[in-house]
Amino acid sequence: MSAESTHAEGQRGYANTSVNSFAGDPSLLRVRNFVESSESPPPDPLKWLLRTFRGRYKQVARYAALSAFVAILVVTIMSSPRYESEALIRIAATQPFILYENDSMQSRDFDAFVLSQISLLSGPVLLDRTVQNIVDKHPTIALSKQELQSRLNISQSKSLITLKTWQSDPAIAAIFTNTLLDTYLSMQREGTRSRVSYREQELSQREQRLLDKIKNKNAQALEIGGEYGVDSAVAAHSTTVEQLQTASKKLADYNRMITELQETGITSASLSYDKDTTRALVDDDALDEMIYDRMKLRTELIHMEDRYQPWQRNVVNSKSALAILEQSITDRRESIRALKAGADPLSSSESRSQRLQELAGKRDGAKEIYTGLRDEARILNRKIIELKFLEKESIVLRELLDETRRILDEIQLESRFDVPGVIEVVSRGQIATEPAKDTRNIFSVIAAVFMVGLTLLIYVGAAIIRPAVRFSDDLGSLALQAPLIGCLEPLGVDGESLPSADISAHKIRNAIQLTNLEPLQAERRARIMSVVADSTDVQCDEVASRLGRSFSDSGLKTLLVNADIGLASVSNSDDSHGWRELLKGDSHTVKELQPGFDYLNAGDPFCHRDENVSLNGVRAAISSLASEYDVIIFNIGVFGSTLSASLINTETDLSVLVTKPGSALASVRRAAYELNRSSQSRTRLVLSGIFPNDPFISP
Repeated sequence: MSAESTHAEGQRGYANTSVNSFAGDPSLLRVRNFVESSESPPPDPLKWLLRTFRGRYKQVARYAALSAFVAILVVTIMSSPRYESEALIRIAATQPFILYENDSMQSRDFDAFVLSQISLLSGPVLLDRTVQNIVDKHPTIALSKQELQSRLNISQSKSLITLKTWQSDPAIAAIFTNTLLDTYLSMQREGTRSRVSYREQELSQREQRLLDKIKNKNAQALEIGGEYGVDSAVAAHSTTVEQLQTASKKLADYNRMITELQETGITSASLSYDKDTTRALVDDDALDEMIYDRMKLRTELIHMEDRYQPWQRNVVNSKSALAILEQSITDRRESIRALKAGADPLSSSESRSQRLQELAGKRDGAKEIYTGLRDEARILNRKIIELKFLEKESIVLRELLDETRRILDEIQLESRFDVPGVIEVVSRGQIATEPAKDTRNIFSVIAAVFMVGLTLLIYVGAAIIRPAVRFSDDLGSLALQAPLIGCLEPLGVDGESLPSADISAHKIRNAIQLTNLEPLQAERRARIMSVVADSTDVQCDEVASRLGRSFSDSGLKTLLVNADIGLASVSNSDDSHGWRELLKGDSHTVKELQPGFDYLNAGDPFCHRDENVSLNGVRAAISSLASEYDVIIFNIGVFGSTLSASLINTETDLSVLVTKPGSALASVRRAAYELNRSSQSRTRLVLSGIFPNDPFISP
C-alpha cells in the first residue's frame, strides 16, 4: 500500500469517526453520560477508606510498624519499674487508755495530733528541707519539690503512719524515704522545743536580748580598748606616766640651762660646764657609731670596686661619703681632745650663740616628746575608765543571763509532757529487691496502638484535607468537564529508546480518533491537538512525544511542536529556527525524528517573547503548518503558564490535559474547568505514569 493511500484512509477514518458516530447537536454530548447514568448510590465510608489506602497497604504497614516500634522503644526508655521504700512511724500516747476512749476530749486531742503529723509530713516546708538535704548529701541526684511530692505516698491507720516513696532505682527510693524521715524527726524536735508556754517564750526572748546586749558590750570594749585590756591599759598608763615625768624633768633642765645662758655672762656660762658635762661629752657613743659606719662603707666600697669601674656614680658616691665620715671622726676626736685638755667651748660670743641654738633645738624635741606622752596618758586613762564601766555592765548582764537560762531550763523540763503523743520510728526505709509495679508492657502496647492509629489518621486526614489523584477512577468526578480517555504506563528503563510497542499510547491515540467531536475548521487538512500539564511535575513533552510517535506509526504524517515558550523553557531552547520564528513570520526549521514524524522546537528565546504573541499570529502559524500534516501536536507546557498556550488552546480541535498520580485533585479540576471553557468542551484527560495496579489496566 502506498503512502498516499495510507494517508487517505487515515483521514477518512479520523473524519468518519467524528461525523458519523453522533447525529444531532454536538453540545448534547456533554450531558449524555449524565442523562444515561442512573442515580448515584449513597456514599460508603468503608469503600472510601479502602480507596484511600488502596495501593498503600505495604507502605502504611511499614510506617505503622516503624512508628509502633519507636513508640515502644521510647516508652521502654522513659518508663521504668517502680521500686517502693516504706517506713513506719507510730504515735505513742503519753496518757493511758487514750486509744480505748471513743469520744472523749483526750481521744480527740490525740487524733488531732496524729493528723497534724501527717500534715507536717506532706507540708511544703518539710519537702523543701528534704530536697535540700538530698541535694547536699547526694549532688548527683537532681530533684525538685514537685517531683518528690509526686513520688510520696502517706497513709494512716489509727496511730500508725506509713510513709512510702517510689523510684526506678531502689537505692534512691530508700534515700528519699530515710532523708524524709530524718528531716521530719529534726523538725519534730524543733517543734517540740518551740511548743512552750508564754512564759518560756518571754524568757527565750529575754535570753536573746541579754545575749545581744553582751555582744554589744563586748564589741564596744573591743572598739574602745583595741589591743588593750583593762590590766594591760593600766600597766601601759603607769609606764607612760613614768616616761612623762622623766620628759618633764628633762624639759625643765633645758629651760633652766637656756635661761642661765641668756641671763649670765661668758664667765658664768663657762662655770656651768662642770666636770659632769665634760664627762658626758667625752663618753658619748657618737664616735663609736661613726667608726662602725665607716667600716660598713669601706666593706661596701670594696665590693663595688670589684663590680664597677672607678668612674661609676656608685663608686664615686661611696668614696665621697667615706671621706666625709672620716673627716667627721677626725673633728669629733679633736673636740674630745680639747674637752679633755680643759678648753672652754664658750670662750667667745659666737660659741655662746651656737650653744643657745643647740639647747633650743633639744628643748623643742623634748617638748614634743612630753606632749605626745601626755596625750597618750590621757587616752589610756580614758580607756581605763570606759573599760572598767563596760566590764561592770557585762558582769551584771551575765548574771541576768545565767538566771534567765536557769529558769528557762526548769520550764522546758516541765513542758515536755504537754503533747498527747510521742513520735516513735518503727522501721526505716529499706532497699527493695523486687519492683512494686512494672507498667512498661501495658504502656508499650498502648503507645504502639496509639501510633498505629495516628499513622492511619494521618493518611486519612491527608486524603480529606488534600485529595490527590492516585488511580484512574479518582478522575471520575471530572467526566463532564474532561472525560478520561486513557492512561499512559511508564516507559522502560532502556535509556531514551522507546519500547517496541507503546500499547498505552496507541490506546490513547485510538480513543482520540474515536472522539465524537467535530473539527474546529473543516477546511483544515491537519487535526490540531494540544498537550497541557496540570503541574510542573508532569513530563508534558514526553507525553506529547509518545502520542506523536503513535500517530506516526498509524500512517499519519505528524508534527510535534514545542510551543512552551515561557521563561521556564528558555534554557531548554536551542539556536535553530522554530516556533518563535514561525510566530514572527520568519523562516523555521523542521527536524525529522523518524519517517512520518517531524519536530519543531521552540526556537531562539530572544526572537519572539511570549507577551508579544497575538491570536492572528497563532492562527497564521497554524494555517501554514496545517496543509502539510495530518496531525499537529502542540506541547504547550503547564496550564496557565504562558499567554501563547491559551491562544493555541482556542485553535485546537482537542486539548489533552495530562496529570499523574500524586497531583492535587483541586488543581486538576481547576485546569479541566478552564481548558474546557476556553476550548469549547474539547478537553480530554490522560493519566500518565500510572501504578501497575491501576483499575484501568487491572480492574
